[in-house]
Amino acid sequence: MESKDVSWEDVSKKAQELNDFEDEYRLEKISFEARCEELDNRAGELRSLVDAETDRMSFILQRFSASSDDAADYFSEMENLLWRSEQAYKRRLAG
Repeated sequence: MESKDVSWEDVSKKAQELNDFEDEYRLEKISFEARCEELDNRAGELRSLVDAETDRMSFILQRFSASSDDAADYFSEMENLLWRSEQAYKRRLAG
């Protein structure tokens, strides 16, 4: 078998490279976690806004003695908006 001479300088250089990669990983992880938190917050805000708008529409329908069928397109569009938002949210988290 052939033995390979390894100098402390080589070991030290590789150890420094590893430390640099670990530092870069930690910074990227912090950045990723911050982006995830921002996405979570924005998704929550959107859900709250849509819920508030849906509640307002329900109040208006009740106030004018209308049925929910009168605003079926509106409620469908709100559900569609939330679904599209959820899909975009999942794509952003995956990418």
